[in-house]
Amino acid sequence: MAPARLLAAVPDAALGVTFLMTRQEAIQNWAMSTASYLVWVIGTTVLPVPSFGISAAAIASAGIASAGINGTGLWVEEPARLMAGGAGYFLTQAWLELRKK
Repeated sequence: MAPARLLAAVPDAALGVTFLMTRQEAIQNWAMSTASYLVWVIGTTVLPVPSFGISAAAIASAGIASAGINGTGLWVEEPARLMAGGAGYFLTQAWLELRKK
């Protein structure tokens, strides 16, 4: 059976499934998700983040430049910030989901 979160978006009369969240709950979920994303993006941009063992040699060996992917910016030059932001966002989403139950 599909996770409850997916079933909230797809009501199915054959399964006897109706919407599992109200409109207000959906709006709150969207707002918390957006706020969490912004907090993690801004946080990993302005706060110091450890390198998590990702050295300049590791970044060079990833072959980003040789793959034709050109980019500049803080998250390209310091991928540990990207990892911290992504991990923090998804852990926050999981915590918010588990907190409801």
